[in-house]
Amino acid sequence: MEYTDVQIKEIIKNTVDRMWAKNEHAANDLYLDANKKGFGNKWLFDDANEAVAAAVLAQDELMELSLEHRGRIIEAMRVAARKNAEHLAKMAHEETGYGNVPHKIAKNQLAADKTPGIEDLHTDAFSGDNG
Repeated sequence: MEYTDVQIKEIIKNTVDRMWAKNEHAANDLYLDANKKGFGNKWLFDDANEAVAAAVLAQDELMELSLEHRGRIIEAMRVAARKNAEHLAKMAHEETGYGNVPHKIAKNQLAADKTPGIEDLHTDAFSGDNG
């Protein structure tokens, strides 16, 4: 089955809307104030250069957040991924025809649970004769 650009944008919009609706408090925590940068609340771009520019600005803002705040963002992403693992697996299977849904669900859950976050950042300091 072949989709038009309009259908693809609608599928993406509906999926993102459902994911935000399931985890509304995380949506508020995740929102980075892009309005002042001229992108508004836009998350889907028609032009790759505009998307890259928005990503660079978002990365700059993300780096200004505390580790604790970034940890909350990562946890919200994990929660959204876990809640939507089955839906995303079905969509991937329908779109590509590859694999099987139970394996894709397991893969999505594994990625949500095992992708490293800030918990892997450790500060080790040594002092004295061997430091």
